[in-house]
Amino acid sequence: MIRVASFNVKNLNMGKDEESMKKRDYDTIASLVRGYDIVVLQEVLSKNIIEGFSGRRETALLTRRLGYSWEGKWVDPKTRSKMYPYLGEDKRGEGFAFLWDARTIELVTENGKEILPHRFSGYSPAPGTNQIRLIRDPGYGRFRLKNRPVEIRVITTHIIFGKPKQENMTVEIDHGAITMRKNEFDVLAGRIYKNINDYHKTEKSVQVYTIIIGDYNLNLKGGELSNASIPSDNYYDYFGRPCSPVLSHTSIKTIQDAPTTIKADGSGYANNFDHCSFDSETEHVIVNCYRKPVINGESTEKIKEYRDTVSDHVPIVVELKC
Repeated sequence: MIRVASFNVKNLNMGKDEESMKKRDYDTIASLVRGYDIVVLQEVLSKNIIEGFSGRRETALLTRRLGYSWEGKWVDPKTRSKMYPYLGEDKRGEGFAFLWDARTIELVTENGKEILPHRFSGYSPAPGTNQIRLIRDPGYGRFRLKNRPVEIRVITTHIIFGKPKQENMTVEIDHGAITMRKNEFDVLAGRIYKNINDYHKTEKSVQVYTIIIGDYNLNLKGGELSNASIPSDNYYDYFGRPCSPVLSHTSIKTIQDAPTTIKADGSGYANNFDHCSFDSETEHVIVNCYRKPVINGESTEKIKEYRDTVSDHVPIVVELKC
């Protein structure tokens, strides 16, 4: 059993001074993700938290707390490419982090070189749609199970919550923030997933499984939450365009329907924003995907303390039988 965890750690940075750093409970964050095989984090604002100053692991605030078997890579999703319709967005440098336990997991190598987790930008909008490039490109990591011919390709995302300000846009967009979030999901599931999953440059004997996991800022339909939602089953044609099941070339299933964000007043959970998505080729190895029960049964005071010192999200975990 291989377990992949995802956790939005809410603006995790080095802190401008010692006092602000004390407010973040790195020990609790480490304890919440330790014990899994692969971990992806969203909202990591500093490379040094994961890789340490000048690459010195002993100065990495989070990785060194996990234990010496753990390795990590920070991924900056920013871009200045003219291909993007937005300029000036995400200036704070919000990044992703990939962490893996080297006792069970290693990076995929090609031509004798490790493929480090990185920002994935090798995609284009589907033809004939109003899809656009993502405001924040996803992070992408390729991992190999030690002593087993299995590769797990992990795409992590943090779909932007609000519509960018008009002055930061170089094209006119005539729809609102919720529609933009749904369009971004379609780019992820319809285009990016296909591009990554269809890449066959690997040993023929190696079985490849691909997942998207992270903070979608979208609920799954059918619950009692907001209308910012997507169905659990989405269908795309050969070009990655949303379509009906009859015309579909690919179907993407999304799971994990428990709320994962925390209300500001500490009264409990808020939205069901964190999910895992995959296609039929991977579905048969997905055993379970669940919210880690971090604040279940805790008092309002404890929940507010967690929200202030750890995150406004709780982790989710997907288990793969491979």
